[in-house]
Amino acid sequence: MLRELFRQDEESHAYDFCPLSDIQQRSELGSELFQTVYAFENYNSGDSEEKSLSDLSFTVKPLMIKEEIFDEIIPAAYIDGGQLCMRITYNTKLYRSAEIRRVLDLFETFIREMTEHPDDALCSLTRLNENAAREVIEASYGETMEYDTSRTWIDIFQDFARSDPDHTAVVDSTGSYTYEELDRKSDKFASWLCGQGIGINDFVVIKMNRVKEFVLAMLGIQKAGAAYIPIAPEYPQERISFMIEDSKAKLIVDEQVVADALSSSA
Repeated sequence: MLRELFRQDEESHAYDFCPLSDIQQRSELGSELFQTVYAFENYNSGDSEEKSLSDLSFTVKPLMIKEEIFDEIIPAAYIDGGQLCMRITYNTKLYRSAEIRRVLDLFETFIREMTEHPDDALCSLTRLNENAAREVIEASYGETMEYDTSRTWIDIFQDFARSDPDHTAVVDSTGSYTYEELDRKSDKFASWLCGQGIGINDFVVIKMNRVKEFVLAMLGIQKAGAAYIPIAPEYPQERISFMIEDSKAKLIVDEQVVADALSSSA
């Protein structure tokens, strides 16, 4: 028996794994390489296994377990009395008990979803329990306000532009627009868009960063009855091409296009 155990041990060395501590030492990130390690403790995992080993007259159980903590959060799962149990060891200097409690609730909800819907894709499973989902929905309601639902935000913007035209509406590193300027220039841009065949249910890409012309273009597009798709110029070209193709946008607008449109309609 001992010779057989020795042979099996020798053969198992071919499947040894590198300790995490060695990986950390070889990485430039060092101790920051791992923030979370999930452990499933399957030793002494239930009475059913013990009963199946009827030829054994003893059961080995751990007397003492020492765990070296090198992570911020360590979730662990184990079987106790036929039940799946979870625990989390965490750095109390970084996290509060209420935060860790929410993480445990997330695990519990996710495990229940997996057992009740074993054939569903993981990405389709619910992450929040009923109480947490209700809290999120209630928080999303915000303050209840009474307003005229027959008027759009552009109507309200134009009312403000008429009542306080000289008030600054938008500012960037190159200058600013007052409400009157923004309303007038966006009207001109909307007229130019209509001349380009842009209308209701069309999509127009705004390829700009945080500049005042972005707001002007956004207003002009909506005044023309179309919808805008914001795209940051620094996006990868493959992503930009996909967004333009997927949206079937009829026009791409940048700062130069806005400047040319305003000049042509002046």
